[in-house]
Amino acid sequence: MGELEHDCPMCGKRIYHHKGACNSCREKMGVEPASSGCFIATACYGLDSNEVQIFRNWRDTCLSKNKFGRAFIRGYYKVSPPIANFIADKHILKKVVRGCLYPIKEIVS
Repeated sequence: MGELEHDCPMCGKRIYHHKGACNSCREKMGVEPASSGCFIATACYGLDSNEVQIFRNWRDTCLSKNKFGRAFIRGYYKVSPPIANFIADKHILKKVVRGCLYPIKEIVS
């Protein structure tokens, strides 16, 4: 298991972001769904970094507001967790990915 993934303690479902129970179990308990992280940015910069906040803000204020953006988010959430887990412990690869993310971050911030 990579550092960004774990099993829901209630149902055993694989979770690729927040700690604790999956959103389905959280809903059954009457608890708000957990905010999904930006997996690749989190793997490169760290969970509470300014860069991750910039990407989350872009997702929440721009991408989630239109059909194309929501489709992009769904696709990203399907393919990015394994990528993030792969790069999480590879220092050089994280630097390369940060270099690729930099222009996007600058545009969306």
